[in-house]
Amino acid sequence: MKRIYRSEFQASSLVFLLVLGIGSFAGNSTAQTSQTKNAVTKSAAAPKPQKHASSKTSAEKNRNRALAPEQEITGTISYVGKSDKEVTLIGTDGTPYDFCITPKTKVELSGRRASPIQLASNQNKQATVRFVPMNDGNRARDVTVGS
Repeated sequence: MKRIYRSEFQASSLVFLLVLGIGSFAGNSTAQTSQTKNAVTKSAAAPKPQKHASSKTSAEKNRNRALAPEQEITGTISYVGKSDKEVTLIGTDGTPYDFCITPKTKVELSGRRASPIQLASNQNKQATVRFVPMNDGNRARDVTVGS
């Protein structure tokens, strides 16, 4: 009969435990992988509720939100943007104010209705702007020059 020494027994036990542990780990990872695949399949199969095309994001809703009631300021027109969609007015205290010109903005020159394009020819003239402070800038409602 062959005699088994303690070091041989420990080595064979260690190999057996190592093989058992690897087999156990491989079995669990296979089970977890199949569970994960089933979970992914179930979540992909579940229909997600569709957003309406007309729903707006919170940024879009906040952009159209007034920060304060309508205000009025008088000063000198110092700048009209190239696209005629922005105007800078220097207030009586020397502070510059920027305004967005929208299609709804009413422009009046010497008591007559005018287009925003005509503001460029009226730089350095006195003007009164009625506007609403918004998240995306001051929106001009009315621009009156030389009244």
